[in-house]
Amino acid sequence: MKVFKFFLFGVLITYSQSKYSNDFLSIGLDSRSISMSNSVVSSTNDLTSVFYNPAGLNNVSKYEFGIMHSSYFAGIADFDYVGFAMPVDSSFVLGVALIRFGVDDILNTTELLDQNGNINYNNISTFSSSDFAAIFSFANSTIFNLKYGLSTKIIHRKIGPFASSWGFGLDLGLQYSIKNWNLGLFLNDFTSTLNFWNINQDEYSEQYLESGNYIPEDGIELTTPKVKIGVSRTFSLYKDFSLLSEADFNVTWDGKRNTVISTNLFSIDPSLGLEFDYKKIGFLRLGIGNFQQEQLIDSIDEKISFQPNFGIGVNIWSFIIDYSLTDLGNASAVLYSNVFTIKYKW
Repeated sequence: MKVFKFFLFGVLITYSQSKYSNDFLSIGLDSRSISMSNSVVSSTNDLTSVFYNPAGLNNVSKYEFGIMHSSYFAGIADFDYVGFAMPVDSSFVLGVALIRFGVDDILNTTELLDQNGNINYNNISTFSSSDFAAIFSFANSTIFNLKYGLSTKIIHRKIGPFASSWGFGLDLGLQYSIKNWNLGLFLNDFTSTLNFWNINQDEYSEQYLESGNYIPEDGIELTTPKVKIGVSRTFSLYKDFSLLSEADFNVTWDGKRNTVISTNLFSIDPSLGLEFDYKKIGFLRLGIGNFQQEQLIDSIDEKISFQPNFGIGVNIWSFIIDYSLTDLGNASAVLYSNVFTIKYKW
């Protein structure tokens, strides 16, 4: 059970441009990709391309279905995903992804005190804070070996009975192969994504007035565009072993972030993913990303930290089962999360 702090709602204003708006969509929804630090922009080639780069849907030749469940922050938050992709003809593919990220059983203590000022624990209720996303994609290819895809996102965010929003946005992806190299470009929220917030002030306005805090109002939250660039190549190793390696560069334009390359105009966050396989049956995956500069407590010096990821997978008949061990957002604490994904092709 989690205790809810109501004064956090004051960050909502009439119009806001947030660096981390809809940031639940930055976690990743596939064990394979998460174990490679989501470095899959140029190599993604299955139903999860709806999320990572819709151009990768061009490689889908069968009906594909996938599900994923993961728990983060010691089980406080749950992330669930279900997806489907299918080829319509020899060059046109459709895909869909449904996502939920939520924290459940949050304590609502707004009515803890009765009209006489006495504590009444029977007035405590619970609610959920949930983020939903539905992504619909299509992909096609050109005669110049250029693949492209477009995604439409519908986002719904709900904070119990207190506030909710609806958002809409578009993603555009490109993939191009030249010799043994694969290049990828993903324009995330390239039209900018708008979230229209509706604040139910009746639920907690009395508590705000008593505390002297500002009561939030309905507003619009803007998610600025992001650019993801990837380059990958597959190397043949000993006999039936091979290695897929990819380097990605995530570019944001919303001001200075704590990344390896950071300016007032843009920030660049690199990541690297490796996937070893044996006959495309067994897989071992490694990834590093989320590079940040940390200030040392006992000196004025800084060090660069990063987030390691690890994963394994197996491809049996038409089933693909993947597992990932990830440390979301904090490489120094023992808060690792286990992520499982099951895919089926027919």
